Amino acid sequence: MSRNRISAMLAVTILAAVNATALAGLSTKLGTGKPLKVFILAGQSNMQGKAHPLTVPRMSLSPESKALHDKILDEAGEPRAHENVSIVYFTGGDEKKGVRRPLIEKKGLLAAGATGAIGPELGFGIAMDGAVDEPILIIKTAWGGKSLNYNFRPPSAGLRSFVPPKGGRRRKPPSEETLREMKAEFEAPQGAYYRLMMKLIRKVLADPGEYCDAYDPNQGYEIGGFAWFQGYNDQFYYPGSFDYYSDVLAHFIRDVRKDLKTPDMPFVIGVIGINGNNEIGPKMLELRKAMAAPAMMPEFKGNVAAVKTADFWDDEMVAALKRTRRAQELWDTSEYWTAIGTPAPENRVWKYTTFDLDPEKQYRDLKKGEEGDERTLTGDTPAALTNWLNPAFDTSKWQKGHAPIGKGRAPGVYKNEKQKKEVEKRMAMIRSPWGEGNMLLMKTTFTLERTGVSNVRLCIHSTSSFHVYLNGHLVTDYPWWKDVEVRRFDIRAEYLKQGINELAFYGNILENRGRLFNAVNLYLEGLSKDKAEKLKKQQDAIATPRDHALSRGKSHQEYHYLGSAYTYSLIGEAMAKAMIELEKAGKKE
Repeated sequence: MSRNRISAMLAVTILAAVNATALAGLSTKLGTGKPLKVFILAGQSNMQGKAHPLTVPRMSLSPESKALHDKILDEAGEPRAHENVSIVYFTGGDEKKGVRRPLIEKKGLLAAGATGAIGPELGFGIAMDGAVDEPILIIKTAWGGKSLNYNFRPPSAGLRSFVPPKGGRRRKPPSEETLREMKAEFEAPQGAYYRLMMKLIRKVLADPGEYCDAYDPNQGYEIGGFAWFQGYNDQFYYPGSFDYYSDVLAHFIRDVRKDLKTPDMPFVIGVIGINGNNEIGPKMLELRKAMAAPAMMPEFKGNVAAVKTADFWDDEMVAALKRTRRAQELWDTSEYWTAIGTPAPENRVWKYTTFDLDPEKQYRDLKKGEEGDERTLTGDTPAALTNWLNPAFDTSKWQKGHAPIGKGRAPGVYKNEKQKKEVEKRMAMIRSPWGEGNMLLMKTTFTLERTGVSNVRLCIHSTSSFHVYLNGHLVTDYPWWKDVEVRRFDIRAEYLKQGINELAFYGNILENRGRLFNAVNLYLEGLSKDKAEKLKKQQDAIATPRDHALSRGKSHQEYHYLGSAYTYSLIGEAMAKAMIELEKAGKKE
């Protein structure tokens, strides 16, 4: 292991993170007489981590994660700041779909939520803190949706071969100039994230004091190891055998060691473990073997290890999720729910109008970041419609009709017969024509003789963004598209009133991938107190309180380990333990 001595002035810059209290205490271990121990974590979205900090309490429910939980949260349930471990996390600073994204840099003391969502770094840093005496700095670089074969491709692996497109009977082959441009466009991005990763690592190593207040410039730093957690996207880039992945990963290990001047640096591979060890297809099994293979190569004996992350898949939570979903389905589909108000929803007359709004201005916020797009429907209307929610607003010139109100793709522009049948089926739902505008306003009234309902929910069909109002109160909004028949949203019962109530809708027609279809229908349903209590007893027979507590450990999708702090933290802990064992083995030699 190579030790690098760096002479620099000490600079302390700790940014406030998610929990200011957890990060308030700065390390006092200045001038420890020991070098800073630097660990590098890199990869794609699962190295970024997708676990919400609110999923941490689930860890207290299982013995294998309880001790780690108690180190993450204090007795009051607040994040603990680990004063001997600093972290800097980089993402962004790249180009996506032709748009340059700003570099995101987050730094501070290690704590749950300190750099956003939780990834392997939390369990890794806590385990390392208990194993080494030196102050620790974790450098994490990660970008979602990237492959090793192309995006992280290491220099020594060379470039992937460019295969020129062939001409056909109706298409001429590209000119030589076009081929040169296509070849350059194909080759330029290869390894771009490897180069960006190394650039950011070097940036930190050039001035560690900027990222860790415990850094002693007289002692310098020592690189303790590299953890690599990536692989999901590569399952789509290797037709046939995955042996090539092993070869490229071996090049990657050699190159990072060469670039960091650490020829024997411990290197830990996180082997993709989505869905754990349950119902894994042959393709995923082959990829897992290829990812772990470098650890068995003679040249890497004793300094490369593979951690099987499938072993930390949260099977207990998955089983609990199934039970809670069954309980929720019972609640959602119970015949106890009845429509609120008269006339019945299918007989209500809606007044509605449409107008055009620039698609680029339909959303108040459309931010591109490491967590994806964030959008908020504006609620904007033309000046003449500004007070449309006022019950006294003049709607005499609006159209009248029964819901669903909508329109669909015009005949003759379907991509295939399947899509044509699908759209025609949905268009058959429409009872009233939407009109020409891309935005829709609609209002109706219903009468309520008494308000004695325990639970109230909105039932709505709308494939695109919307706001829904009850008696002028915004009861729910949705900023995206979702192609389902009916969605249900719980709303506050106190917004209902005895007598006449007004229900209003604001939304647009743009569906996923630019398809034009929407068929809007909405109404309220309610439960009486005795029916609600009966339903809750039936739910409790399906899912226990423990099941519900376990289920709160999920915050994302399966390909992101269910967004589970339990899984990500145990993976990080296992990576740290594997790295510690490699270091011990290296010292024995």
